[in-house]
Amino acid sequence: MVILCDVKLPDANGVELIPQFKKIRPASEVILLTANVISTLLITNNR
Repeated sequence: MVILCDVKLPDANGVELIPQFKKIRPASEVILLTANVISTLLITNNR
């Protein structure tokens, strides 16, 4: 299963949701998307 999620959500942060996704579906792959360049740079640099 592949989960696509935006980083910036109205009521949550996509990065913070990853543990919940993995708890429900441990074998899933999570792909985070964003239109915010700063968020993209932070996520890329944290890998």
